[in-house]
Amino acid sequence: MVKVALSSPYLNKFYLNSFIYPIEDKTIPYRFDLFGGNRMKCPTETVQDLINHKTRSFFGYLLAVPFSELNTHSAFGHFLSRLFPNKESFFYFQRALLARPMKIPGRTDQKDAVLEGKFRIKIYRDYDAKVCHPFRLNNNLQLRPHDGCGFIKSDLAAKLGLAIGQKVSYKKSFSYLPAQALQHYSLEAGASTQALQQELAQNLAEEIKDLDQLAKEAVGNRLFHLLTSGCVKGKSFIALPSADGQVHGTDLGGPLLIGRAPYDQPNLCLMDQVGKPTDATTVFLEQQAHVIQYSLVAQDNQDTLNSKQLPDADRALWFAKGLLVVIPDQAWPAGLDQVDIVLSAADIKTHSRWKNAQEKQIFKDNIKDDIVEVGGILLAIKAYQPSECIALPIEKQTYLSGDFDGDNLLVIDAKKRYPALYNFLKQKDDAKAHPLSNKFAKTFTPAFKADTTYSFGRAKQILDSKSNVLELFSSLQTRFLALDLTKRKDMEHRVMAEMQKETEEISKVSTLAGERLDLLLSLGIKVGTDAYKSATDVENYFALAKILNRTFEQEGVPPAVPYGKSLARRMGKRQVSIDALQNELAKNPTLAALYMASVLNEMKSKNILNPFLNAHS
Repeated sequence: MVKVALSSPYLNKFYLNSFIYPIEDKTIPYRFDLFGGNRMKCPTETVQDLINHKTRSFFGYLLAVPFSELNTHSAFGHFLSRLFPNKESFFYFQRALLARPMKIPGRTDQKDAVLEGKFRIKIYRDYDAKVCHPFRLNNNLQLRPHDGCGFIKSDLAAKLGLAIGQKVSYKKSFSYLPAQALQHYSLEAGASTQALQQELAQNLAEEIKDLDQLAKEAVGNRLFHLLTSGCVKGKSFIALPSADGQVHGTDLGGPLLIGRAPYDQPNLCLMDQVGKPTDATTVFLEQQAHVIQYSLVAQDNQDTLNSKQLPDADRALWFAKGLLVVIPDQAWPAGLDQVDIVLSAADIKTHSRWKNAQEKQIFKDNIKDDIVEVGGILLAIKAYQPSECIALPIEKQTYLSGDFDGDNLLVIDAKKRYPALYNFLKQKDDAKAHPLSNKFAKTFTPAFKADTTYSFGRAKQILDSKSNVLELFSSLQTRFLALDLTKRKDMEHRVMAEMQKETEEISKVSTLAGERLDLLLSLGIKVGTDAYKSATDVENYFALAKILNRTFEQEGVPPAVPYGKSLARRMGKRQVSIDALQNELAKNPTLAALYMASVLNEMKSKNILNPFLNAHS
């Protein structure tokens, strides 16, 4: 197996349809349209990279294997056909089989980060958030298994080499809320912004008082975030499913603003149901809760329906991933003494018995909170320490289009620094229908042909996940939301009319969005985000992006907004003009624009931006 470095962030079918010949052996063809995973993603460009004019030279890589191995008569080919029965599962290859075990402080080997042996696992289907879950922890710990999150006994977790029971002391850093989150909230004409601007001025004064103590590079990074975030910042936490409808976590006074990338909708979550600092769940999360990000490749030892031992040929092979919360013995539920691990059924990502979508659904429907005995390999990829996680109600995470397999949330304490922002968003929240989660359902495209032969190629799935649909629609959405409210309505009519002139499939997309351009743009972002795990109709959305871009250009929609990453590039080249930025923001009705204009005025009066201004400013 060899790595193939990608020469571009985007791929085409001609590139993938070729063979490669490694230098070591030029006579053996290798095929690389097979596997995916996080290693095929492009590294994110940081603000500091843009300010420093640092260009990307690495765009991820794919894995290639000898063509001769790609038949079900080879051991490798047979194994692939069992563990990855559908085409969407291509993305799990790296996580299932090539994941790196976490580094354990003080150890030179990684043996303790991997366990191989027999495990007794209880699998629960996901229950509705309003239904009391049958799995209940002792000591009044209000956590439950749900999509992405399960539990593991502390003695088994300790065998992975984790320092269970020891709290690692560290100071959690702050992160700024991106402009993408603020751009979805518009100000009505004539609306008072005095409270928002006063609050901003106070927070800005706090943020800039230590600028002279920062390194030169850090100053530019800080100023960019102050300009684009309205000085709104919070702490990052990993989400776990709460069982009592409240948020629990460290230093959460409430009310809270909670955000989750990619911020494609106006769905900042307002939360005032916050657990007390002394409640059992909050204390556990702050002082004891170790959480493992894991991978598990397992083979059933028993039939889940009648507990009979199975011959090797009938033992199902499957892969699961997500989070496991380490639970002390005294908190482990009574009646589950023989169980090592608890999983959500949603965490099983591939299964050798899923030859088609119907078989997968039958499997899920037949789960009756089963206990299975498996032989497998459990690998800890990462461990979160006490105070790094919060418990969030399931319906709130659904509102954010998220799950509990490691999603990072930005949690902002509105009471301390942002009461005016919270009140503004509360009025907006009360006046509108909540946006629906536009998370696409996972699809199942069988890798087995009608004659039962297995198809190894995943070119379409790789191409979809390496398209630039996400970037195109993110840019289009930002440009659209920067228009004044009247212009937005005009653009919506114009775009929908243009779409009706195109193919039938494009027209269907507009119908799906209910003739609403804002929802259509949000759907396009989600198509790009979910392309690696679902058949999301990337080709039609790519064609649609071209229609939208052409229409925007014809109508004179500016190609960028002042609070995008282009600002970092301008700062790096000393091409910032405060007057030009103010002109670009003048008719922009969004909260992002209001905040940026206000910060610009304050910085102009204090000459803070001088190192980044062009010579004529």
